[in-house]
Amino acid sequence: MLNLSDHGFNSNTIPGVALIVEDQKTFSSMLVSVLNAKMVCPTVVCATLAEAREVLAKSHEAISIAICDLTLPDGSNEEVIDAVQAHGIPVIALTGTFSEPLRNLLLRRGVVDYVLKRSLNSLEYVASLVERVTRNLQIKALVVDDSESSLTIIRHYLARQKITAICTKDPVHALTILEQEKDIQLVLSDHEMPHMSGVEFVTQIRKKHRKEKLAIIGISGSSDKTLVAHFLKSGANDFIPKPFSYEEFLCRVTQNLQMLDLIRETLYISNTDYLTGLYNRRYFFESGQGLIQKAASNHQIYHLALVDIDHFKRINDQFGHDVGDLAINFLARTMQAFFSKELVARIGGEEFTLLFLSQDQTQVSAALEQFRVHLEQTPFYMNQSGQNANDGSQKLSLTVSIGCASGQDDLHTMMKTADSKLYQAKAEGRNRIVFA
Repeated sequence: MLNLSDHGFNSNTIPGVALIVEDQKTFSSMLVSVLNAKMVCPTVVCATLAEAREVLAKSHEAISIAICDLTLPDGSNEEVIDAVQAHGIPVIALTGTFSEPLRNLLLRRGVVDYVLKRSLNSLEYVASLVERVTRNLQIKALVVDDSESSLTIIRHYLARQKITAICTKDPVHALTILEQEKDIQLVLSDHEMPHMSGVEFVTQIRKKHRKEKLAIIGISGSSDKTLVAHFLKSGANDFIPKPFSYEEFLCRVTQNLQMLDLIRETLYISNTDYLTGLYNRRYFFESGQGLIQKAASNHQIYHLALVDIDHFKRINDQFGHDVGDLAINFLARTMQAFFSKELVARIGGEEFTLLFLSQDQTQVSAALEQFRVHLEQTPFYMNQSGQNANDGSQKLSLTVSIGCASGQDDLHTMMKTADSKLYQAKAEGRNRIVFA
């Protein structure tokens, strides 16, 4: 008997498993290694169609995608695809040979894509495709085209990639949908439409939605060679001429969604402190200045607090920098728990900052005092390797000094004021809060 539990997976708790149906052990092992190296998703491997059917019968709920060789000892090309698709699971087809009839067969069967087993590049492509389809389960696309046949084709192509499509024939209505559906990440727009051309539609979108957050692909069957440039200059990310093949459509959509992912990852790295996962100094100053300006224009009260660990050098000297990092992380987690609605950032070393909006000084003072007392009374556990271990290992308590400033127009000025009050708190004995 073969099921996912034999491979360490539980269909009730482990979603997103990739089923590999491949009778060549060397190839399947290499594919598993590549998927594991990219940490795409867990895998389960079957060498025959019979094994695959057994796994599917018992644990198909846990499987998000299948990678199927078309040459199995106990099944034809179509049997393995049908067996997997019967459970609503997308299929990536693996083949050692290629022909136009085989391509047409696979496209009729609705596979996500087909991959020739030629080199390591093929394995890398499969891994990236698995990752893309897994992410696509959370992707919404808006399709705008006044042709019912075009809408049907594009909706079908997106469904193969597990992308949810919202379709409309009216670009004016599409603008309303964009405002209502905040999680749309991709727009595909025809050019010749009623009420508004595709180029004008893109222009209207870009007034509110930036390129790095929403990808737009223009589509047209026009013979006008300048139309591509018009779309791109108006803010489209890409363009596909009609008629297009499924393979070209897949590559264009994948490329644009991957670019959005890359931009998000880059922004996360540039705005986030590597040790704690909090915002960093750069993000705090860029975002915080805008927040206080908006608060001031709305006549709201705002406060800035600087938080610094007391005797941090002593912790590093006595216990080592690993434990110092643990202390910083412990403080960061505690601040996140206490101030989940505030802008919290690590601005350097053992120093953190908080921005409070729409709260008076009494409220801010009470919240900070509650935090200060909790931190003083709640030690964290450590061992000599610097790892948290609630097992009787040595405990370490932290205290912090806090300086606060209020209501100044410039964030840098507020920071200087709060810093002077932090210095005062240190001079007066530490473990206390001083307001300007």
